[in-house]
Amino acid sequence: MKPLYSSRWLPVVAGTLAIAFSFVSCDWFKGKGGDALTYEWCTIDYEDSISVGTSKAYQEMHIDFPANQDLNEADRGTVMALRWIREQVMSCSFPSFEGEKLDSAVEFGIDQVERYAEPFVMSCGKQGLDRMHKMLTENEDFAPDFEVNFMNMLQIQLLADTEKYVTLVREYDVYMGGAHGSQLLDGASFSKTTGERLGWSLLKITDRDALVALLKEGLKTYFSASGEKIETDEQLMEILQLYDDPETPEDESAAGVPLPATEPYLSRDGLNFIYQEYEVAAYAYGRPDVTIPMETLQEKGLLSELGMYYVK
Repeated sequence: MKPLYSSRWLPVVAGTLAIAFSFVSCDWFKGKGGDALTYEWCTIDYEDSISVGTSKAYQEMHIDFPANQDLNEADRGTVMALRWIREQVMSCSFPSFEGEKLDSAVEFGIDQVERYAEPFVMSCGKQGLDRMHKMLTENEDFAPDFEVNFMNMLQIQLLADTEKYVTLVREYDVYMGGAHGSQLLDGASFSKTTGERLGWSLLKITDRDALVALLKEGLKTYFSASGEKIETDEQLMEILQLYDDPETPEDESAAGVPLPATEPYLSRDGLNFIYQEYEVAAYAYGRPDVTIPMETLQEKGLLSELGMYYVK
């Protein structure tokens, strides 16, 4: 899966503390979901930066929000998706690195999105910048004459909105110095009827080897796209970096590949599985992802009763 956005730095003004750029806006977009479902969402864009001496910190967020809906008519999936969005924005605005929650956040429900989504994102973004400023000015590891560049970027994007489910994907990028930053890419699907999150619950893994075999084939395709064509299990295993975890009964190396640590999520192409950086391969390989059609999972007997509902 390609990154949802590309990292970029904006020029900042040197000084004790300078607000170089502050931008918040909302762009509405419409689309067609499954079975001709019409939906309307808004993307809130936030960009801001600070400069402390020769050090810089940059905050960027691009967050999709659903449009206002009547509380009595809104489907449960969209309501839960909105709750998930708010939770991710609050937890990924940089304060989590100090183990502290945000001091405050705007509370709003599905019937108040158009009024409160922008001030919510702005509040979270600015509090994140405040934390970065605090680290740059109070932490003895960051002397005034030592240049440190911080970057905190979050994108939450609507991937699919159908009559049965809604899926969002999250990409979180943070850089606090060093050779490279740290990234997280995952997704969340929610049932339109019950509001429950749809992930591992869609699967019935009675035959783990069958699922592992499908994941291995998908990984061969993923790694082949970056260079040499990977066709055999032996070639794949040369790329993978696996180990035998003493806390798990199975030998991951012998099994082929472990199941991803993050929940799979639904898309129009099937069920998406993502391995995070370093989970099965070197950092340079990114976050390997595999999409398995729901029909294929059905044929292999790997879908639960709930999962069968989401086969096309």
